[in-house]
Amino acid sequence: MELPEKDIKGHRASALKSEIIITEPELQLQHPRNSKILFQQYYKLFLLLDFSTVHSSFQILHIQQTRNTHTSVLKMQISFAVVLGLLATSISATPTPRRTRGSHSVRVQLTNDLTGCWGSKVIPLDNKPRDVVELFGDTRVVSHGQLLASSVQLTKIARGGYCSIKDQHGALIADINHRDTFEDLDGDRDEAKPRDMRGTVITCGKQ
Repeated sequence: MELPEKDIKGHRASALKSEIIITEPELQLQHPRNSKILFQQYYKLFLLLDFSTVHSSFQILHIQQTRNTHTSVLKMQISFAVVLGLLATSISATPTPRRTRGSHSVRVQLTNDLTGCWGSKVIPLDNKPRDVVELFGDTRVVSHGQLLASSVQLTKIARGGYCSIKDQHGALIADINHRDTFEDLDGDRDEAKPRDMRGTVITCGKQ
């Protein structure tokens, strides 16, 4: 039995509509049950992603706190080292009794520039006159029982310290201090003429 053309077209349209509903899975998602399942899956995925984000945030916060702790400890160590350095500097700068005693004395050297012999003595800055021959009598500048010297020099100075040498008549032979530390005993810088130091005295003091 043949259907009329109109009925045939309507039948084809109904069949085509059924095929679309059956063969298109996207349209099946419009069903309430399918939508509920899809929502549950997306919600689980969202919870997983959200938990991962929170866990990562806690890890970043923990790392940052650890770095801050290490930085604070390092700063404390550096500060402690600086304090120790300042204390060591202040302690080393504090004058000791030995240094204090040293600032009240000088070392005087007599030299015979012809023979190259010399002798030195530590003399207190107490303004007391001392016999040169007695003071330097046990040094190498003495030769054959005579103390012959052509120059005098301060080899250890003290701020404000000075020494003067005078002959048996009280005439000034040499005057040295912490600024002018060298003096010729014969008065001639061009030629060495050793002088007999018998009867001379040396006095050292502080200005």
